[in-house]
Amino acid sequence: SSAPARRADQFANLATTDVRDDIHVCVAQMSKLGLETIVQDLTRPDIELNVCRVVVPGLRHFWRRLGAGRLYDVPVQLGWLPAAKSEAELNEWSLFF
Repeated sequence: SSAPARRADQFANLATTDVRDDIHVCVAQMSKLGLETIVQDLTRPDIELNVCRVVVPGLRHFWRRLGAGRLYDVPVQLGWLPAAKSEAELNEWSLFF
């Protein structure tokens, strides 16, 4: 890989102390990339837990998919890589949570 590995503490922490503000931060970040963000409040009044569903059309699915598009283009657009990687150059390990 041409990009050096980085630790989590080397990335900007954009978290706030408020869920609504965190959502606004995420929407703003996606907007900078020209992406629409759809947010639906799923919070129920009988449960004291904030819940939302966030969908960004055009982003890749959670599970490993290597089709053409954003996976290759966005790192270049963000300046993280000088050129798009080939499928063979991508991380061979899938991340499962």
